[in-house]
Amino acid sequence: TLSLHDALPIFHFIEALESAGRSLGFDEAGARRLAIDTVLGAAKLAAGSEDAPAVLRQKVTSKGGTTEAALASLAA
Repeated sequence: TLSLHDALPIFHFIEALESAGRSLGFDEAGARRLAIDTVLGAAKLAAGSEDAPAVLRQKVTSKGGTTEAALASLAA
């Protein structure tokens, strides 16, 4: 059973981001750095904001943009 503070899902997500970066042509180190920096940036934004994560997600999602398409893909 996963607990709320378990990092396993986060590591899985970082691995998925890294894999996506590799499939886009980034080398292993570059894909890993980009994946980690993405997670760090999002965590820092969430930690420094009074907005709920759902509100932050809406704020960074451009209508018809790649983030919106990625969210639709994840929801499918």
